[in-house]
Amino acid sequence: MQPRQVLNVTLGKATAITFALCLSLSQMAQGHLGETPEQCEQRYGKHVDEGTTEEGLKFRNYKKGDIELQVLFESTPDGKVGEAISVYYSCCNIKYEEQVNKLLEADSQGQKWTWTNAPEGDWIISATKSDGSISGKRKYVRADGQASAEYNIGLSVRSAKYDKYIALREQRKAEEEDRARKDEERKKEDSGKALDGF
Repeated sequence: MQPRQVLNVTLGKATAITFALCLSLSQMAQGHLGETPEQCEQRYGKHVDEGTTEEGLKFRNYKKGDIELQVLFESTPDGKVGEAISVYYSCCNIKYEEQVNKLLEADSQGQKWTWTNAPEGDWIISATKSDGSISGKRKYVRADGQASAEYNIGLSVRSAKYDKYIALREQRKAEEEDRARKDEERKKEDSGKALDGF
């Protein structure tokens, strides 16, 4: 009888944990790429913070239940806030593979997501632990190539439009560095010419 009671207690705890996980998954805040700020307000409630990134993208931070998320919106040519192009879920409460899969499903648009260990040398090999939590870093790609995601203690889901903003930022940065280098070379050359008359 004693082992049976221990088994019942153990099964009871496992059932409670499973139920709690399922409940948190069903109530989880799910961002959707392509949503407008108004749709996000309906989904998450009033934002708790907002601002602008160095790329000129508007962002809003939301908190729904125990999930914190940041949504980046593209800027339209007329200066208005456009659709959501990136959603970041905070690290504290997103750590189980089931949670990550549910969040990715929200932005699947009928496409399959696949994950790999990221090729960068600083990324460690990812695995799913026996409790269902994820260790390491993962990169996800949607089958249609129009969205990608990264898991690294939090989950960042991005549309291809977001990647274009990042590429543009990198291009501008490279151009600024090139201009600064040329200015420095010109100043050096000019200072050398100034000494020619001595």
